[in-house]
Amino acid sequence: MRLIIAATIMFALLMGVSFAQVPSGLSIKDARTQAYKSSPTILAARARLEGATARRRGAGALGSPILSIAKGLGNNTGGLDEDILLTQTVEIGDKRRFRVQAASGEEKSAIQDLKQAELETSASVTQAYYEAQLSDSELGLAKENQDNAKVFATAAETQFKAGDVAKSNLLRSQIELTRAEQAVIAAQTERDNKFAALANAIGLTSSNNLKLSDALQYNPTTHRVDEWKTAAIKRRADLAASRYTQESRNAAARIARSAGQPDLFVEGRHSSLDPSNGGTSVRFGITLPLLDFGRMKADTRSAQASAKEQGALILGLQRQVDLEVETNFRNVMQARKSVESFQGGRLDRSKQLLEMAQIGYQKGANSFLELLDAQQINRSEQIDYLRAIAAYNIASNALERAAGGPLP
Repeated sequence: MRLIIAATIMFALLMGVSFAQVPSGLSIKDARTQAYKSSPTILAARARLEGATARRRGAGALGSPILSIAKGLGNNTGGLDEDILLTQTVEIGDKRRFRVQAASGEEKSAIQDLKQAELETSASVTQAYYEAQLSDSELGLAKENQDNAKVFATAAETQFKAGDVAKSNLLRSQIELTRAEQAVIAAQTERDNKFAALANAIGLTSSNNLKLSDALQYNPTTHRVDEWKTAAIKRRADLAASRYTQESRNAAARIARSAGQPDLFVEGRHSSLDPSNGGTSVRFGITLPLLDFGRMKADTRSAQASAKEQGALILGLQRQVDLEVETNFRNVMQARKSVESFQGGRLDRSKQLLEMAQIGYQKGANSFLELLDAQQINRSEQIDYLRAIAAYNIASNALERAAGGPLP
């Protein structure tokens, strides 16, 4: 009887050693593509870019002509008896060029903002995908553990009835079965939550039919931290956007300084109030601000201060980028050591311990509880290994986000 029960338990344990397989379906690449289409952040960034592009196109255009139509009373009113007046102002100097520079800097910044939005979306979706992968695998292991616990409980009950084991073995197996059942419930809830988060991140209304095609993998990075830092300074879109914003603000400061420069104007006049002096004429002139009561000077100083503020923000962002890369690189290295500790013998030792407990129980050298403990240790090591791989992938994803994308 003991030999038959032992063989049944061993078969159940061996069937549960392999990791749960993920059915084919949504890949990480597919998830990112789907998110790019529906992300509110990306859609908003695209709208901002459209607006910035429109402002850049209009920045170099002439101002609209002004048409004045009036009806007056009386004659010879000091040259103000025109009933139709058409005026076109023509800027001279560098006003229009500075305005184009400011709008162009704003457009370039918006382009980088869109790239940053895409990067942030990709990083968020990727992390959600890894977390969903882990929850799916943990649920598979929890169900396998539940199946094994059922086998243990059945075996313990059979042995107890046959008088081969004490009642404590039966009670212990029943406790472990209850724990396994609760673990499945918790794992199912966690999986549902993680899949719902992934579905939300890619714009799906439901995660009921969502299946993942990519499995958890371990691909260690070979780049040094200084390589990641160098790449981040060159490739971070938010950093580039800040530089273009400073470029735009510098141009805005030059626009403010040029507000006191003269402009040309062309006027077309038609007079009919006084029939004896009526007619049509064209004249050219120049407008020149005579006095500044403080407004133009204040606007100039405000624009210059805004440019200086942006320069300080860029410096702070550079420091933040450097710290993000360094911190995430350390996290990757720590996660890498954790994964490699499993690959360096932890999994093999837990499997060897389980095999020894199985053989010992079959030969009567080990108790039922020793076999159960060995099985639990092996199962815990498998779960921890999956979590370590997931933690490494999540840390690597955070490092790539901090560096503005993966390195070749």
